[in-house]
Amino acid sequence: MLKDITIIIVAYNSEDLIKKTIKKLSKFKILIIDNSQNKEFKNFIEKQYKNTKYLLPEKNLGFGNALNIGMRLTRTKYCLILNPDAFANYKTINKLYAAIEKNSAIAAISTETKNNKNKKILNHGYFIFSNSDKEKYKSQNIINVDFFIGYMYLIKTKIVEKVGYFDSKIFLNYEEFDLFKRLKKIGYDICVYKNLYTQHLGGMSHKSKNNSSLDQEIKYTFKWHYAWGMFYFYKKHYNFFVANLLSINFFAKSLISYFYFFIKNDAVKFNEAKGSVLGLYYSYIGRNSFYRPKI
Repeated sequence: MLKDITIIIVAYNSEDLIKKTIKKLSKFKILIIDNSQNKEFKNFIEKQYKNTKYLLPEKNLGFGNALNIGMRLTRTKYCLILNPDAFANYKTINKLYAAIEKNSAIAAISTETKNNKNKKILNHGYFIFSNSDKEKYKSQNIINVDFFIGYMYLIKTKIVEKVGYFDSKIFLNYEEFDLFKRLKKIGYDICVYKNLYTQHLGGMSHKSKNNSSLDQEIKYTFKWHYAWGMFYFYKKHYNFFVANLLSINFFAKSLISYFYFFIKNDAVKFNEAKGSVLGLYYSYIGRNSFYRPKI
């Protein structure tokens, strides 16, 4: 297993969490792409951990584009995509590895999710007009899904190369949904291993240390790109009408929140709602996902 997997971590102000992850998974090859360009931390990690390669892009590439760099550099059969705020272990990874090795049609496989309160969270689902055989791997305790939240999963390196990697137009959010949609179109399966859990803190990949400005900017960026990615994804894979139909409820709620929190003078919530409204608007008019965190 160890020789067949490279762990890829995309970081952004994630130093404390990364230290814990590297220490726990030190037998694997690990590749970190740091969008916050922390040279001091890069030097520390490469000096302390010989199994780890640390890359600093010249600018913030976003999540999918950073993963593309990592996957193009990977020479192993599989990549384990791992968010800094997700905690995997050898036993879990080995079960995913055994499942994907056994089933040639599985392109990517993840676990079920528990949050920081040890509560089970649904992390998978199905696209509209889905024709997936949901019971295909039932005897193996595996769910055949259309997508899962991509905080921790094992994926076949060559298959991602075959479909053209992650969409470079997506900066953040919906990048794995888009990739999984393309993999499904060419006949591969996306799966979740039942009753196997990974803890995912959710939204905690960056460090804040009581830095409210950083927290607010991260939330704004997330909301902006979530909204942009939603409309872009549905328009790309279905059509403009479907994208409108599926995003109108989200837009209405975001717009109501925008005005409500403006009246309430809640600057934090107002800013988050503003990010959702603007992200969806710019996607609707065909603008690129141009917003970048101002930190």
